[in-house]
Amino acid sequence: MEQLFRGKIDIQDAYAFFYFTQHGDYRRLIHNIKYKGEKRCGKYLGSLFASELLKEGKLQDIDIIAPVPLHHSRERARGYNQSEWVAKGIADVIGKEVCPHLLCRRKKNESQTHKSLYERWLNTHSAFYVQETSKIKDKHILLVDDVVTTGATLLACAEALLKSGNCKISLLTLAITQQNNK
Repeated sequence: MEQLFRGKIDIQDAYAFFYFTQHGDYRRLIHNIKYKGEKRCGKYLGSLFASELLKEGKLQDIDIIAPVPLHHSRERARGYNQSEWVAKGIADVIGKEVCPHLLCRRKKNESQTHKSLYERWLNTHSAFYVQETSKIKDKHILLVDDVVTTGATLLACAEALLKSGNCKISLLTLAITQQNNK
């Protein structure tokens, strides 16, 4: 996962729990978390992954956990933000605060599922802003999402955080698409 962001943005660490492939076993798991109301599964996987990383000496200097936000209309329709539930699972293990409203979306983006790398970048570029800039000063923020494909969303979120304050960023997702590692 670090290779995906190397040279694009200054991050401390980047972690992905498993590979997401079109016909793989984890595809259904992510879809159930995202679209079928299985938010507790997202929380469980977040805690499981955080436990594994903690055993390896990772995540110990994190100050704040920030889930990638959904647009309020999408979160209202879905009933929850799946990334926030993953973040809650991580917080249960590392004992740090989840700040679900630290980042906000300026606009409702179209789904990125069938977009090219450039279209994804256009769709997310400048889409996020930091609501409480004083909260991130001199902090190490763990930015959490469910799955990363091209990295456009995480990149846009990290750029907003870095622009808004003197902070460090690490990234964590449950899954990364297999195509990123060819």
